[in-house]
Amino acid sequence: MDWRRRLFEELLSRKDKRAGVWGAYAGSRLRVEPTTLAALACLAHDPAVKSIAGEVGGWVTRQQRPTGALPLSEGLDASSWSTACAILYWSGTESEPKSMERACDWLLGHDRSRGARYVGEAIDPPPGGWPWVEGTFTWVEPTALAILALSRCGEREHPRVVEGIGVLLERAIEHGGWNAGNSRVFDRELRPQATSTALALLALASRGDRPAVVKKGVEWLTSALDDTRAAASLGWSILALQAHQVPIDGLERKLEDASALALERSETTMGLALLLLAGSNGSLGFFLSESALKRGLEVGGLSR
Repeated sequence: MDWRRRLFEELLSRKDKRAGVWGAYAGSRLRVEPTTLAALACLAHDPAVKSIAGEVGGWVTRQQRPTGALPLSEGLDASSWSTACAILYWSGTESEPKSMERACDWLLGHDRSRGARYVGEAIDPPPGGWPWVEGTFTWVEPTALAILALSRCGEREHPRVVEGIGVLLERAIEHGGWNAGNSRVFDRELRPQATSTALALLALASRGDRPAVVKKGVEWLTSALDDTRAAASLGWSILALQAHQVPIDGLERKLEDASALALERSETTMGLALLLLAGSNGSLGFFLSESALKRGLEVGGLSR
């Protein structure tokens, strides 16, 4: 059986039978992030599976709070980065425009004054970005996800998005890549991380120029690809490199081997979903705006 089909069927088998959505693992608490990514992956693999869109769309919409934000999972109230994931899902499936608008308004209006970065031994509030959970410090990954989501909604030039892009550029590590938060702590350069670097590069992919930090980030991520084992990190990395039009040697075999290992290890739902997205034609359209794709940033040609 084709590795894509195996991932697809494994994702379907993990769906909660009652709600029709996903948790981090089969049988775990239902969450917005794995649900939206798994649904997009299934739809990328087989657009005819329309029942998924209906089940997921209804459940995700019911999680939205009066503020427009979404929590990590059902039963929780704290607003989180899952709001951006919901926007990407609604945008990708062209559904729930009112819910999407409310979610975008929440992201754009989010109070970013609670962030912090280390400068020597002091904490200095950064100019923007988004946190994992409302009221906490800002980080690279939720900032990148918010930029991707808002850009998909046509807000690429909004001052908050421009500000967020500036945060990503400012937090790049001098020698290439991104860590989860800052580039330095206590005057020591941090090590780049694959997921943080991939998401930052994906969020920066639709820029018309290529600053030096982006070029260095692409070079680092390319060099780190063979040593990237975690399914989610590998999936994000491949999507980011595709967005920057970087050829990946042996991509089909790399994804096939990674999927076999992920299934053997019972990887997270999100990890399986990202591998399937990385191996499905058209997946970049879920993350990059039409204007970005028109600039020639989409890389196709993966065999099905």
